[in-house]
Amino acid sequence: MAIRPFPIGLPSGVRTDDLKDQAKDLLKSVQAGEANALERIKPYFRDRVDLTLQRIQLVVAREHGFSSWLKLKEFCQARDEYLQQKRQIAEGRWSSGRAGTEWTSAGSLVRRMAASVGMGDTDPEARRCRFCFKSQHQVRKFIAGTGVYICDECVETCTDLVNSDEDEAKSDGERGDLRCDFCDKHIREVKTVVVGSGNNICNECVELCVEIIAEGPPPDAQAPPM
Repeated sequence: MAIRPFPIGLPSGVRTDDLKDQAKDLLKSVQAGEANALERIKPYFRDRVDLTLQRIQLVVAREHGFSSWLKLKEFCQARDEYLQQKRQIAEGRWSSGRAGTEWTSAGSLVRRMAASVGMGDTDPEARRCRFCFKSQHQVRKFIAGTGVYICDECVETCTDLVNSDEDEAKSDGERGDLRCDFCDKHIREVKTVVVGSGNNICNECVELCVEIIAEGPPPDAQAPPM
């Protein structure tokens, strides 16, 4: 069993407070003149003399794919609200009608995450990939699960992650609650889970998505727009 983080966005295990601590540690390392720390800031700042915590936070944000620390914070807030709604729906706390409303609300949170990573779209009703946040108009193919979508580009990325033998694969020791959002299998039932910001996909569903894409255009998704 292995957990592999998706390279766009921030997985649920990464909190804003953790990133603040990373920024503080990086600032200390820069001030101490550590070579690795100086290399990290080089693409963004040439002079380390006037570096403040706010500027180091910008470095951390850029390293995670965000244009600013504010965008990173906005993303984390929307992601955490999305994950909370997702858990409540999964636990069956609401009637089917209320759950449908909450899925619509979850869609607005996905759009907020998309805007934070620079994936805005003029169509507010467009479905969005839950991994890269691109809209259905920005990709070639979409595959739908129950309230979750993945695009052909992310299927390719997930295939590479699943097939990777790199050492940074993580065991499920700290994430034993993980499930695939497409088949609902527990992490212990599959070989690998790719963890996105709000949704996950297992190696078996990645393989199925590859087959669906190879077969040609999928039928129209029946899930509600989100």
